[in-house]
Amino acid sequence: VREADTIQADVLELPQPIRLPESPQTEHGILAPNYHVIRRLLSRDGIPYLVGTSYIDRRIVDEVGAASFQKMPIYRGIECSRHSRPTQGDQTLTLTTADAEIAYLLEIPLGAPIVTVLRWVTDQTGTLIYQSEGQFRSDFVQAYRRLR
Repeated sequence: VREADTIQADVLELPQPIRLPESPQTEHGILAPNYHVIRRLLSRDGIPYLVGTSYIDRRIVDEVGAASFQKMPIYRGIECSRHSRPTQGDQTLTLTTADAEIAYLLEIPLGAPIVTVLRWVTDQTGTLIYQSEGQFRSDFVQAYRRLR
């Protein structure tokens, strides 16, 4: 069994109106004309570990199909596009604490430590095709780096 096969993704309802991605800094590309927004709760072995909100260039979603992004990892869906190729990605990790909504969804105490991960992916034209914000339970995050 592959690790991804043990992950369950539940799509969460989004309050209206939903904010669009923040205007990125120059290093994160130029905004696409419109974005498809999806918010998901990921669980492994029945334990919720990630609340993620993703903004995907609407042109990619229209090409690949919105249902694809509910069935497979978002990166895999983006890679199915014939017109837009991911060429650069950036990620930041920040240690913070769970607010009431995140604590409820992740089944952790209010104020428990979480890891917030922000990701940006641009395509061959410099367009921001994917931006995400994920809040992970801290007990599901592990960082490893070999020291020289």
